[in-house]
Amino acid sequence: MIVNPQEYMTGIPAIDNQHAHYVELLNEFVVGSRTGNVSRNEFNEGVNKVVAYALDHFDSEEFLMRSIDYPLYEEHLLKHNIFREKMDGLLAETDSVEINIGDYMNELSKWLIEWFKIQIMDDDVKLAEYIRGNNITC
Repeated sequence: MIVNPQEYMTGIPAIDNQHAHYVELLNEFVVGSRTGNVSRNEFNEGVNKVVAYALDHFDSEEFLMRSIDYPLYEEHLLKHNIFREKMDGLLAETDSVEINIGDYMNELSKWLIEWFKIQIMDDDVKLAEYIRGNNITC
C-alpha cells in the first residue's frame, strides 16, 4: 500500500469511507505506474477510475458543506475546482502529445498522492472540526 488511509482519517465516517475507497483506487494506479510497461489503455482506465471517484467524492463533500452552511465552503470548493482544472489539463495533454505513458503515470501518481495528503490535512480536517464542534451528525 502506497498511501495508508488510516493516516488520513478525519473522524467523520462518511468522509473517511470515501477517502478509503479513493486510496484503494489511487494505490492501484500507483502500483500500475511502477511496472514501467503501461499501455495507453491501461493508463486511461486507471486515471479515469481515480479521477471519476475523486469528482464523485467532491460532489458528496460539497453537498454536505452546503447542507450544513459550512463557513469555509467557498475556500474548500476552490481547492476542488483547482483539482478539476488541473486534471482536465493533464488528461487533455495525454491525448494530444506523444508521451512516455509509464513516466507520465509515475509523475501523475506523485501529484495525486501529494494533492490528496494536502487536501485532507488542510481542508478536510477543518471541515471535520467544524462538524464535530457543532455536533452535526453525518
